[in-house]
Amino acid sequence: METVSKPLGGLGASEIGALFTQQGLKAKTAQSLAYEKALEIINGVKRDITTAAMQHGLLNEEEAFNTIIAPNFPSAVYQSNISLQIKGDLWATPDVIDGENEVVMDIKCPYTIYSFFENIRKPKDYYLAQSQMQMLATGFKTGYLVFFLTSNVTDSFGNKIEYEISADKRHKFIEISADEDFHEEILKRADSFFEMRDLILKDLLEAPEISDEECFQLAMSDHKITRFKDKSNLLTWKGKIYNNIREGYIIIE
Repeated sequence: METVSKPLGGLGASEIGALFTQQGLKAKTAQSLAYEKALEIINGVKRDITTAAMQHGLLNEEEAFNTIIAPNFPSAVYQSNISLQIKGDLWATPDVIDGENEVVMDIKCPYTIYSFFENIRKPKDYYLAQSQMQMLATGFKTGYLVFFLTSNVTDSFGNKIEYEISADKRHKFIEISADEDFHEEILKRADSFFEMRDLILKDLLEAPEISDEECFQLAMSDHKITRFKDKSNLLTWKGKIYNNIREGYIIIE
């Protein structure tokens, strides 16, 4: 397993689900992600999108490891800041690796009883895809989704007010077996995704600069100005994209 710094424009396991929606790479979700990855390369800055749920998970992962994983898997190592390269710009960052038992784990920390049971009864498809990608990165045949219900409520001093439920009851290990066909599909779709990213990147790099005044005058003369990222298909606008420092990449019709 080779560690790697998360490359600009690269694709991690937490994002792979965007390539496996019903429409696959034709979906706007996948194209929007390719656009964001192209922007990372252009701007030289990695954009980390953190929702409230993601932030809660990041704050509680280590507690979940110490409370429920370490006692059951003594040889497991919490290493959520270490990324493993799969191929090129494709990587995964498992939360926990147990080399002795050859298992990889991804920790999820729902903070409501409803979401905890919703997740353990039917884990989200993109959680399953994420686990498969982590097994692909490690070469292990077994992965676990580890769900740990833990509160997001604090007192006036910032101390967490935990659920009055035993930790033994509010966690669940869901075992997942490696799927080689799915792994091949991950690699195939990732290659196609990066081709799409690079097409969008090329179109953006070739977009001429347009000044505030020019943009304003065109809008005033009844030209329609649309944000590039709002278009339904981002692969069909070659030569029609402009870059304005305040508006970003736009299309003028």
